[in-house]
Amino acid sequence: MRRRLWLAKLALTWERLWPAIWPAAAVAGMFLVATLFDLWRLVPGWLHASALILFGAGVAVALVHGLRRVTTPDETEAIRRLELASGLDHRPLSLLNDRPIAGIGDQQSLGLWRIHRQRMAEQARWLRVGMASPRLARHDPLAFRVALLLVLVLAIVAAGGDSGNRLARAFQPSFAGADMGPAELTLWLTPPAYTGVAPLFLAAGEIQLSAVQPTKVVVPSGSTVLARVHGGYGTPTLGVDDQIIAFDMVDAANFEMTTILTSGPTISRRLVVAQNGEPLATWPLSVVTDQPPLIEFASPPGRSQRGALMLNYLAEDDYGLVSVVATISLVSDPSQYFSLDLPLPGGDAALAEEVSFHDLTPHPWAGVAVTIGFTTTDAVGQIGTSEVMITELPERSFSHPVARRIVEERRKLVLDPSSRNEVSNALDDIASRPDRFFEELGVFLGLRAARWRLFYDLSDEVIDSVQTLLWDLALTIEDGTLALAEQVLRDAEQALLDALASNASDAEIDKLVDELLAALDRFLDAMIEQAMAQLEEAPSLEEELLQSIERDQIRDLIEQVRELARTGSREAARELLEQLQMALENMRASTMMGDNQKSGGEGEEILRDLEGLMDAQQRLLDETFRMSQGQGGDIDSNSFQQSAASQEAIRDKLGALMRRWGETGQQIPLPLNRADRSMREAQHALAAALAGQAIDPQTQSIEQMRDGAQSILETLMEQTGRAPPRPGGMVGGLGENLDPLGRGMLGQGMQDESMTKIPDQADIQRSRDILDELYRRAAEYDRPALEREYIRRLLKRF
Repeated sequence: MRRRLWLAKLALTWERLWPAIWPAAAVAGMFLVATLFDLWRLVPGWLHASALILFGAGVAVALVHGLRRVTTPDETEAIRRLELASGLDHRPLSLLNDRPIAGIGDQQSLGLWRIHRQRMAEQARWLRVGMASPRLARHDPLAFRVALLLVLVLAIVAAGGDSGNRLARAFQPSFAGADMGPAELTLWLTPPAYTGVAPLFLAAGEIQLSAVQPTKVVVPSGSTVLARVHGGYGTPTLGVDDQIIAFDMVDAANFEMTTILTSGPTISRRLVVAQNGEPLATWPLSVVTDQPPLIEFASPPGRSQRGALMLNYLAEDDYGLVSVVATISLVSDPSQYFSLDLPLPGGDAALAEEVSFHDLTPHPWAGVAVTIGFTTTDAVGQIGTSEVMITELPERSFSHPVARRIVEERRKLVLDPSSRNEVSNALDDIASRPDRFFEELGVFLGLRAARWRLFYDLSDEVIDSVQTLLWDLALTIEDGTLALAEQVLRDAEQALLDALASNASDAEIDKLVDELLAALDRFLDAMIEQAMAQLEEAPSLEEELLQSIERDQIRDLIEQVRELARTGSREAARELLEQLQMALENMRASTMMGDNQKSGGEGEEILRDLEGLMDAQQRLLDETFRMSQGQGGDIDSNSFQQSAASQEAIRDKLGALMRRWGETGQQIPLPLNRADRSMREAQHALAAALAGQAIDPQTQSIEQMRDGAQSILETLMEQTGRAPPRPGGMVGGLGENLDPLGRGMLGQGMQDESMTKIPDQADIQRSRDILDELYRRAAEYDRPALEREYIRRLLKRF
C-alpha cells in the first residue's frame, strides 16, 4: 500500500509539473531546432549572443511563472487517485484509516466493523496507479507541441554526427567576422595530372563585395576547383553556369569547397563565388575538351642498310601521348596481322617524332607486301589512327647458296606446314654435303636435328622452333658468329630502350646496361674477326688503335646512358641510346659494304680539312668570348687585329676547300657559302674591336660548316655506297668534340657558359613542390599579415 501511495504521488506531481514547465520546454525546443539546423553560423556574433540571452531569459521566466503554482500532493490526494484509478466505489481506502465512533463496547458491532475492514483490505490488493495524464491539450489547444517535435526530429537527422559540435557552437558566439571585415577569397584550379599543366591561382587577398575580375579562365576538362573563403557573413556558394554548390564550414570564420569542372555545350560560361547573395568574384570560364591524338607517317616505311624495317612517325596530342603501336597486316589477307610497340619520347610528350628500327627479316612475311598503320592513345584513352601504307617487309639477301637454300626451305615450311616431309628430305640432302658449308660441325648437327624433329614430331608447335633454328643456321653460314652477335646486340638495345620508356628500377637498368656492354663486346669482336678474315692479313698498329678508340667511345656513351638513368634523366638517356643505336647501324652498314671498296678520295680529304677548320673556328670563338668578357688579360687593339687576321685566314682556307670540292664536279653546298658570309661579318666586328658582335656570326659559321660537311658526307655515301671514315676515331658520326646529338661537348668553347638551361624532370618536380607549399601557406590565415602578403605577391608573379 505504501509503495502504491508513493507511485500515486509521483503521478500527481508529473500531472501538475508538466503543464507548468511546458512553456519553458517549448522555448528550449525552438532554440534546439535552430542549433541543430546550424542557423547560428548564418548570423553575426552580436545577433547570436542577443538571441542566446533572449532564449535563456524566456526559459527562466516561463519556469518561474509555471512552477510557482505547483503544489505537492498529500496522502489523501494519493489515496483518492488510487480509488479513482482502480474503480473503487464508496471510497473504501479512506475507511482503512477510520475508527468506529458508536458501539465501541458492543462486540457484535465491532465484529461487523472488522469484517467490513477485511473486505476493504482484500479489494486494496488490486489497486492501480494508472497512467499520468497532464491533460496538456487544455494548455496547447493548437497542438504546437506536435509540430515542434516533428521539426526537432528533422533537425536531429540533418545534424547527423555533427550534433555535438553544433551544440557546442550554439553557446559560443563568434565575433571574428566583425573584426576581419570583408570576406577573403582564395581559389585554385588544378588540372588533371596527365595534362602536365600547372595549377592556376585565380584570386588571393581581400575581395570587396561585387568585385569582378574579367580575366578569362581557360582550364582543361576535369580540373579540380579548390576554393576557400575567410570571414564575411553567410555560407558562400560557387556557381558554374546553372549549377550552385555550397561551401562546407570549416569553423566559424572559414569555408571550403571542392568540385570538378567538366566541358559542356554551354557557349558562354562563368565561374561565380557569392556570399549572402552578393558576388565576391566572377570570371569568364572556358573548359577545354581533351582532343583525340593525331598521328601520321613522317616518312614512308623504309629499310636500313642492315635490313631492318625503319618506321618514322609524327604524333601529337594536346597534353600527352601514352602509347604508339604499328599494326602490320598482309595485303592478301588483312585478317592476319601483328603489332609493334613503338618508342615514345617519354614524360607524356605532347609532340613526338621518332624513328625506330625493327629487324623483321626472320619473320615469315619478310619479302611479302604488307600494310602498315599507326595507332596512338592519350591519357584518357582516346585513340588516333594514321593512314595505311603498303610496303614490302625487308628481306635479307643471302649470297651463300647453302644459306639461301635453307631460307627457301624455311619459308616453304612456314607458308605450307603440310610440306614438312619434303622440307625434311631437303634438309637431309643439305646436311649430306658438309663441304658446301665449310664442314661446320654446328651447322651439320643443327640440320640433322631439324630434319629428325620434323620427321618424328608431327605437332604444329614444332614448326616455330624449327623455322627459328633454320634461320640461325642460315645466318651462321652467311656471316659466321657476327650475325648472331648482331641479333643479340639488337635485342639488348631494344630491351634497354623499353626499360627506359617504362621507368624501370635502377637495378634493372644497371643489369640491362651490363648486358648491352657484353653484347657490344661480342659484336665488335665478331666484326673485327670477320674483317681480318676478309683482309687475310693482320691489322696495322694504326688500325688496332682506331678500333680501340671506337670501342672505348661507345662504351663511354653506354656508361653515360647508365649515369643519366641513375640521376633521373631517363628521357636524355633514351635519346642518347637511340643515337648510339643509329651510329651502330651506320657502322655495321659500312662494314657490310667491305673495306676493299674504293674510298671517297678527294672528298674524304676535304672532309678532314673541313673538320680542322671547324676546330680552328671553335678555338677562335673561345678566344673571342673571353675577350668579350674581359678575361684575356691585357686586351688592346693589337689583340683584336690578330683575331681579325686569324678569322680572315680561316675564311681563306674555307674558300680554298670550296674550290677543291667544286673541281670534283659537285655542287658547292649552300651552307658553306653562308659560313663564308658569317666569317666576313665576324672579321669586320673584330677589326672594329667589337668582340661581342663577333660571337653570333662565329657560332653560326660553325653550324653552317657542320651542315656543309653533312651535305658532302651524304654525297660521298651516294657515290661509294658507304660512309667514309672520319678522323679522330669517330664512329657513325660521333665526333671528338660533338655528342651524338651534334652539339658541342661541355667545356668546348662557350657551350659551358650558356645562360639557356633546359630543366629536367627533377627541376620541374621541385618547382611544383615549391608552388604547392606556397598555396598551402597562403591558406593559413593565422600567419602574420606581412608574410601572407609576400606569399600573395609571389603567387601573382609566378
